Formats: sequence, C-alpha cells, structure tokens
Amino acid sequence: MYSTATTESTNLENKLHTVSISFLKNNIGTEGIEINRFYYQNPQEIPTDENPPSVKIPEYANRIHSSKFTLHGSWAESGNTGGQYTKKPGDWAEYSFVGTQFWIKGKIGNDHGKMQIILDGKRKYIVDNYNEEINQDFLMFSSLKLENTNHTIKIINVNKVTEITYLYYLDSPEGENIRFVKIDEFQEDYGTEWKTNTESTGKYTSQIDSQISCTYGGTQFWIYGKKGPKHGIIHVILDGDEKNKLEINCSSQTEQYYALLYKPLENITYKKHNVSILYPNIPENNGKSIEINKFFYYRPDEPMPDELPPLTEIHQFAYKVTIDRLSYNGVWRGDDEKYTTEVGASAEYSFKGTRFWIRGKIAPNHGRMRIEVDEDKYYIVNTKQNITNYDYLLFSSYELTDSEHSIKIICLDEPIEIKYIFFVSSSPKGDNIKYANAIGFKYEDSAQWSNSNNVFEGLWTTTKNSKALFTFYGTEFWLYGKIAPNHGIIQLNIDNEHSPTVNCHSEKEDSNILLYHSSGLNPSFDYHTIEISYIDNSVGNEGIQINRLYYQQPNNTNIELPGEIVSSPIHANAISAHKFTMDTYWGNGNSGGKYSENNGASMTFKFTGYQFWIQGKVAPHHGKMQLIVDNSVSYIIDTQNEQSEDQHLMFSSSKIENKEHTVTIINVDAVVEITYLLYLNTPEIKNLQYVNVQDFQLENGNWKDLDESQGKFTSEKGSKITYSFQGSSFWLYGRKAPSYGIISIVVDDNEEDSKTINCYSETTDYYALLMNPYHLLYGNHTISISYPDIEENNDKTGVEINRLYHYKPEGPTPEDQVPPTVVIPENAISIHSSTFERDADWDISGNTGGIYSGQLGATAIAKFTGCQFWIKGKVAPHHGNMQIIIDDEITYIVNTRLETNNDYLMFSSNILQNKEHTIKFIQIDYVIEIVTLHFISIPEPDISTDSTEEVSTMIQPTEDKPTPEKPTPIEPTEDKSKPEEPTPEKPTTIPPTPEKPINPSDVIPSNATLIEFDQMKNKDWSIKDGKASTGIAGSFLEFGFNGSQLFIVGYKNKGTGILKVIIDGKYENIDTNSVNQVDTTLLYPTTLNKVNLLNIEITEGAHRVKLEHSGPNGNLIQLHSVYILGEESGFNISSVTDSTNDNSETNGENDSKLQPGAIVGIVIAALIVVLVAVIFAYFFIHIKRRNVSHAQTSAEMTVETDNFYSGDLTDKYQSNSQSQENRFYNSSDSNHSVEDILNYNFEEGE
Repeated sequence: MYSTATTESTNLENKLHTVSISFLKNNIGTEGIEINRFYYQNPQEIPTDENPPSVKIPEYANRIHSSKFTLHGSWAESGNTGGQYTKKPGDWAEYSFVGTQFWIKGKIGNDHGKMQIILDGKRKYIVDNYNEEINQDFLMFSSLKLENTNHTIKIINVNKVTEITYLYYLDSPEGENIRFVKIDEFQEDYGTEWKTNTESTGKYTSQIDSQISCTYGGTQFWIYGKKGPKHGIIHVILDGDEKNKLEINCSSQTEQYYALLYKPLENITYKKHNVSILYPNIPENNGKSIEINKFFYYRPDEPMPDELPPLTEIHQFAYKVTIDRLSYNGVWRGDDEKYTTEVGASAEYSFKGTRFWIRGKIAPNHGRMRIEVDEDKYYIVNTKQNITNYDYLLFSSYELTDSEHSIKIICLDEPIEIKYIFFVSSSPKGDNIKYANAIGFKYEDSAQWSNSNNVFEGLWTTTKNSKALFTFYGTEFWLYGKIAPNHGIIQLNIDNEHSPTVNCHSEKEDSNILLYHSSGLNPSFDYHTIEISYIDNSVGNEGIQINRLYYQQPNNTNIELPGEIVSSPIHANAISAHKFTMDTYWGNGNSGGKYSENNGASMTFKFTGYQFWIQGKVAPHHGKMQLIVDNSVSYIIDTQNEQSEDQHLMFSSSKIENKEHTVTIINVDAVVEITYLLYLNTPEIKNLQYVNVQDFQLENGNWKDLDESQGKFTSEKGSKITYSFQGSSFWLYGRKAPSYGIISIVVDDNEEDSKTINCYSETTDYYALLMNPYHLLYGNHTISISYPDIEENNDKTGVEINRLYHYKPEGPTPEDQVPPTVVIPENAISIHSSTFERDADWDISGNTGGIYSGQLGATAIAKFTGCQFWIKGKVAPHHGNMQIIIDDEITYIVNTRLETNNDYLMFSSNILQNKEHTIKFIQIDYVIEIVTLHFISIPEPDISTDSTEEVSTMIQPTEDKPTPEKPTPIEPTEDKSKPEEPTPEKPTTIPPTPEKPINPSDVIPSNATLIEFDQMKNKDWSIKDGKASTGIAGSFLEFGFNGSQLFIVGYKNKGTGILKVIIDGKYENIDTNSVNQVDTTLLYPTTLNKVNLLNIEITEGAHRVKLEHSGPNGNLIQLHSVYILGEESGFNISSVTDSTNDNSETNGENDSKLQPGAIVGIVIAALIVVLVAVIFAYFFIHIKRRNVSHAQTSAEMTVETDNFYSGDLTDKYQSNSQSQENRFYNSSDSNHSVEDILNYNFEEGE
C-alpha cells in the first residue's frame, strides 16, 4: 500500500532546501519504512544559494582583469581601481574559464549595492558590497570546489554601484604534493628583454635566444603560459639534454592567458632537476613573442633520493664481489649475473670499507632500481637506456667511513640486472702506491698454502715455518691479512736487516686488516725483499692468512705526456732488458726481452748520457707502463696496438743533462714487454764522426764481432786491429767489467808514445769512455788497438771496444794549398776579432787582445764587403790548425803551430768577387788565436800594367809561407791556464778612399743602341723619366737583344743594393754600395781601367738578359740606362731560346759565375798574336788554380708573350704594378743620343 508520508509543505522560500527523512524506532514492533518518491516544485527562477565561506586566494591562481570580461550595459573603467563599474541595475559582465574554483575581487563602499553572481546558469548568489569603509581590493566572493570543466560566471548589478577588478580561478594540477614555482624565481640565463607581466605575474620576451631556467626536487612538472596569434615556439630542455628537447607551439587563433603548455611525462626520476625554457632562433619566431606564467611540479611524500654520485673509475685497490656472494629476496634468475622482473625483489651485501661500485646491464626495456646504503640513504638508478650493455658501471658511491656498510638493491619497475659489486677495503692512501695479491708471492713450498676462498683472495697456511717471499721497488710497504681467535704469529724478515713479528690472534675476527706497516727502510729508491714466515708458537693456533702487500713508490715525479717519437741514431748504445735490475715478476718474452703481467712489476737501469730510447713489444693484449726518470719525471706509455710488433720504439727522450740517470719501468696494467734501452753518451762536439769498430782491419789474432753492442771482443792475447782516418782528436769507448783486462793504443806507429787503458771495473759499464780524448794535429792518422800479452791480462777474460768517434772539420773539402802570403796594402780596412760573431767557446787574450779557443769546433764569423782579405793573429809551438771557410764554398786549413809571434800574418786570400763575404774561423785542434781581419774593396792598381794579368793573376808573395810541422801526438792535459800574452795594441783603421765614377762615354761606343726600361719585362721596378729604380729584393727587369756587347749605367751610394746581371744563364753580382755618392757611372761591364773590358764573352747572336735586385731587401738600386752593341733592326724575339734551366737564373747555388777577364781585347790580340798566346797561357793556369771552370751554355731562349709590370716606387720601394704590352726597343724609334741620355741625372731624393 502506498500512502503519503508527509503533508505538503507550502510557502517555502525559493532557494536550495535540504530534506531529511529518518526512521524512528517505536513500540508497535514495526520492522521498517520504505521511501519510493519525492516531489518538489521548481519555479523558473534560479534559487539563491547561501554564499560559501571566504577562502584565501592561492598565490598560483590565475588572475583575469575585469576589462577582459564580456560587458553589457553601461560599464566603465574606474579611475581609482582600474576595474569596471556600473550604476545601472541589470547591467551584467560575463567570463568563461576551465577550472575547479574561482574568486572575485573588487571595490566595496558606502555607495555600493548588491550584485548577483550566476554560475553556469544553475546557481545564484547575492553579494552585498555595501560597507561603511571603502576597500578597493576586497575579496567579494569565494566559490566552492567545482568540477574541473568549463564554467561561465555572470555578474549582474542589482542596485546602486557594482565595481569588479579581478577574477581568480584555479586550473592547476591538484594534490598536496603539487608545488608551485613563481616565474619571477626563474633564473634568466640568456637575454636581457625578459619582462614581468603585471596582470599574469608571468615573464615574456620577444628577444630570440632568450632563456630562463629553474631547479626543482621532484618528478613530473607542468608549464603554463599564454597562447595567441602572435606567440611563437619554445623549447623545453630537461637536465641539459638538448638532444631530447621538447618543442611547444604557443600559437593559437584566440588568446588563452593561462594555457597548459606542457603536460607531465611518466617515469621522471625523483631527484633534483633543471628545466630550461628557450625562445629559439627559428624562422617561425620572427616577429613574435612568448609568455610563461606558471610552473608546477610533483614532490612525493618520501624523502628525496640523494643526488646520484658521479660515476668514477673503479679504484685499482678494489675487491671484486661475484654475484653469488649476495643474499636475495624475491625471484632472481641467472648464474654469472642476476636479474629480476619482480617489483620489490631485493639483493643485499655487507662489507667493511670506504667505497663501492655496482656493475650490471642497461637496455631499452630495463627499469629503475633503488640502492639503499646503511638504511640511511637511498638512490634511484634508471637502467633504461637507448643502448644495451651487459657490463655497465651503474653506480659509484661517495666516500664512506672506514667501517661496516650494507647495500640493498630493490627492483622498482620492469627488469633490472646486476653483475658485480666492487668495494675498497682498508688500504693505504697516497699517490704511486702499488699492490700485489698474495697469490703473486713466491712460496718456498706452494703446496703448504691454500686459497682463502673469500673475496680478499688471500692465501693461508697451517704449516709451521711456511715461507712466502716478495720483492718490490719502493720506499715503504703495508701488509694486510686476517686476524681471528685461532690465528697465530707471523715472522717478517726485511732485507735481512729487520725481523719484526706480527700477532694475528684476536678475539674478534677481521678478514682484511693492516698487519704491519714498514718503518726504517732505506729511503733511497731501491729494491727490498720481504720474507713472511708462520712461526711455531702456542698450542691452539691453527695458521695465518695474508691478503695483499701494498708498497710506495716515489710520489714526487711530475707526470708528463710523452713527446714525439724520434728514431735513435745508429751509434746509440743498446742495453738488453735482461741486463736491467728487476723484481721477481718478470719473465722471458718471445721478443727476446723481458715481460710481466703483474701490476706494479718494475725494472731499472742506470746509465751515463744525455738522451735515451725505450724499445719493446706492442700488441692488442698489452697495456700501459709507467716510465720514471731520475725519480723526478714520469710518463705513462700505452703499449697496446692493433698489430703486434716485437721491436717497437715506445719512447724517445728529449735532450737531458749529461750525467748518470736512473730509468725505472713499472707495469701499470695488462702485459708489458721491454727489449732494449738505447742511450747516447758521445762527446757533444760539432762535426763528430762515428766509426763502427767492426770496420777496423784485423792485423793479428782474433777479434769477434758483437751484434748487440756493435763492438769487437777478443780473449786472444796479441790480437791487434787498426783504423785510419782524416781528422784530429778521437774518443774510444768499450766495456769495463770485473773480468776485463788492459788494451794498448798506438797512434801513427809511434810505439814510444803508446797508451795503455785498463778495462777493469768493479761494476759493469757496457759503453765506458776509454780514451777522452786523444789529441792530434789535423791530418791523416792510423790507430792500432791490441790486447797485449802481459801479466796483468793473465787472469782476464778479454777486452771489448764498441765505439770510435773522431773530429773532422765541416765541409766543403779543404783546398790542397793555402794561397801565397801577400803584404797587406796600406789602404786596407781592419776589423778587430773582438767584434766577430762567435760562440761561447772563445775567450779574450790578455796578451794580444784577440780571441782564442782550445775547444774543438769553436766557431767565429766575420763579414766584410770587398775583394780580398788578410788574417793576423798569434802563432806558437803549442797552437794548432785553424779552418777558414769563405762564403761556405772554399775551405783552407791554416797551420798556426810556429815559433811564437803575436802579430803574425796567418793568411792572405786570393782576389775575390767584390761583394759581401762571410768568413768562418773554426778551431780543429789544440789552440788558435785571431787578432784582426784586413780587407780591401778593389785590388791595388799599378801592380801589373797588363789588364789581363791584373784580373787573373794573384799578387806575388813577399814572404815565405812557413813549412808546417809533422803532426805529433801530445799527451792530453787538463791544464787550461792561459799563456801570458803582451798587452794588445789598439787596431788601427785606415779610412776608405772615395770612389770615382767611370765615365760611360769613355767606354760605350757611339753606335751603341739604347734599350728603354719601359720596353722590358718588369717585376716591381719603378720607371720614371726613363730611369729605373727598386728596393725590393727579387725584383727584376728582363729583355732580349741581338748583338755582341752590353753596357749598364747607374748610380752608387751608401746603403744601396747588389745588382745581379744574368746573361744567358751566367751571372755576376754588381755591388752598387759605395762610401760616397757616385753619379752616372758604368756599372757593367765591371772594369779596373777605363777601357771596354767585358767580364763575359758575348758572341754575336741572340741573348737573354735579366737585371735582378739581389738584396739586401730595402736597399735602393738606381739604373740610368742600358745599351747594346749590335744590329739595330731585324730582331725577332721568338728566335731567342734558352737551353738552361730557369732555376739557374734565380738560384745562386746553381748559377755559373762570370769569370773576370775572360776575353783579351780584340785589338791587342790582332796586333800582338804571340804575346797574347803567352798571356793567355799564364792566365789559364792561374784561373784553374783558384776558380771552378764553367761550361758556356747555349744562348738560345724562348720568350712567350706575357704581361709586363711597371709602377711608381713607394717610400718602402713597393710597386703598384700595371700591365704593359711585351715589346722590345727598336733603335729607329729613338731620337736620343748616348750623350743626351748620359747627361741626365736623377732628381734629388729619388
């Protein structure tokens, strides 16, 4: 039966009502009630709800200004608040948003009335804005929580005045763990145009490449900003990973003030992150801007994991824990590695130490693991990576306290896989500490020792008096092992000097503890041997266990990078690795050297020298070695190579001090194999010549060749070998050893002055200096070396020599004869030797004031410009030979071993080309002393009336050249006292004679033809008013002519250059430098008399001429005119060919030099035929003695049409080139006479 349970309720206010229906227990015994319908009347008018309580606006709420509302009616902007207000009832404002809550702020006051708020057309609220006091920023309304969807708010003025300023609403992610970051707190990384939007409190910019960033601790994050038609694209970069940056388009057809730009990603690791927001420089952003206004992130309730430590290389002392030593919870699979797919499955391990590492697998389908350390800290490691690696370093811990620690690895999601744990147990700290595991020790009886079967890989014994030995190279050591209640006592024997005992008995067990630390070792960098014994003691002790021995090698070495490998010279001394001193970890390698697989294995060798090389084997399985030099400099050398090579040059040193050095080689990892050390200990003297002693001639007995040392050995008494050489001093090397005897040395068959050398030494020196040096006068010498049959050699095994060096002067080969001595002319200019360029081997004489030296190869250099020179200095019985080199072309050996004379004319040169010359003076034996050099610019006139004789014949000597003594050996002496010399006289300098011009009119025939400079091929010469000038070295003028003679007219002055005249490939240098200004003089042909004397025979025909500035660069050359003698017309450039190489015109080393005085005047030859023949014969003999003859090259040349250049000379003689047509001068085009042209001078200053 259905009935009405209540009567109708009428006259209720039209609003939201709540009806409650309750079941009341009574005494009738009824069982319950049933409700099945409820009716209510809903008029069309929306009921008015009660206003919700006021709630504070969150700082991250979106703020919308009232001006952005849709306004209907008479709304206007308030001059006070900036908001919108109206006085007309019924006016309304509307705004739509997506969110979960909203707030309205505006003005209240005594002239304000009520407003109505309609939410989504369903709910209505009446808000009274009347208030006695005015408040322009009042929170008028706070909504309840709403569904997160689109909402529309309509605000209607009911009466009086309604004034609204802002609408606030929430559309952010919800939850207690959501954190908000103000955009003002972001750091501006780049760009200066980030501005704050006062409405949205966000930041905006239109500047390309602007960037802001923030750091947060959490997982996911959200970015909000403005979208609109004029907004561009942003890049979001997480933790600096630019490869995986996100590109977000902020452009939309309508404006969205708080658009969600970035939604969270899954599986962002809980840790500190950095988010960067970049406005990139891309075409889509031209003329646009961006705005970021909110940032949220999620932070879980649990403490944030510690920041992952940086991955570090596993320490060399670390112990490896195989995966079977861990304990597991949950389902784990695998043998050599363990993996699980069960979330929450764990693996645990405990150790005593200071640091640990975890290795395992990374793969695209793997997940995250949680690593807990000591139940105190934890880390999240993501093993999901784009690549697959089965043995990857997943984790490196920070430094821990030296105590017990626990590790727990938990699977968080998807599969994880672990392979090894490494940890560093108690160990010494410091640089250059090496270690050896007990398994690498030498054992007296290895059967008495067993593996410890724990992670420390030690060895233990229960046999009394069991012994273990270890040899190391260092200064300090630490021994680690086990202590336990049933362990006994260790006896140590250190270098047979110290015998401490170590008690390994302890109530508390420790598997790896420091048992003994050395003290009082020899502080030198040397080898030590440790003997470890288990000694018999109290009953009940069952044995001892040793794990490792650490040892210190010097840590004061500076690590340097190996330099470029430089090959060793053929005469470098070779030391086999078998001769090194080494520890017990080196074996014989298959390359013939010594190899080791033990980390820390070391070998050493000492030598005396100044450069060395290391040679050994490289291979794919080889590793690094450390090379230590003199315990001060260290190098790391990688001997791993794709291809195997037995004799590979691994290292070459730079030049080091010539003294005893110690070289130490240490195995750093894998395999190292050394075959040879090579080094140099030869005298550091220029022009030292090496002789392979295996080239010696056998005279008597038997001398055996030795491959390794390249030496010779004999044990047969009376055996004799000889060697001949040209030079002066010599040095002899050989082996010294405890069983070696005495050798005898005879030089130049002088038995009376023979020398004996004892090759005995307490220690072996494989390349000892036996003779240091044996001084001789320069010349041809023969050395005889024998193993004499004397009593001292009776109990000896023999002798060995392996190196011979001798001094030989530098090239070119010396001339057979020194030029005859000629008196120094009165007008010669002198240069004192104290002004010579010279090396440090010269001293100033207290007697003569000159320079002297007794050092082999000591060199002094003098320069002058002239055509002949003389050398004066001191000669004495104890002096020797001096080498003189002229222009690096001609060499003389000058003997200065004569009766004492402090002012002796040692040398007179032949007549030279009149140019700058360089003279080298080199000491080649004993002592030389130079005082002055004298020179002249032109030879003396009036010595000969015959022009040919004047040029080609040397001035006859006026004093005899002393006869050199036969070179005799003189015993070497260390006495370096300087001989007493008289006080030097101050050298006198004769002023040069002013040069007078040679009048061209006296030489050039009247029928000679002028060739204009602008008709020549031109490189960098300036042509002005028919004259040519240049200051640029290498610049040239080039032309051809058909005739028989050439004349060049120019100018001379101080500081001018050298003109090279090249005719058909032959050349002569014309020095235009003069002590005074010489105007309009004949430059070519060069002549000593005012007659037409050509320096080159120019036969009738076609010729090619090149006028080149030969230096110095910057020195001016000025030419007035060029004439030829020959046909005036009919010249054809194409008929001129050149059979010489073009290089011969420009390379001074290959040019053929013009011979002065090659042709006797035709007129003289025609009149006096017999006299000419005699003169020619005399001339020919003398030319052959002092000059190199040259073949005349053919005078044919081919010239192609080319662009020639000319231009004005600048202040620095640089030319701005202009192209000209290739033309040659034709005499018919010129109206100038020779006299007209010669009378023209350059203007002053040109």
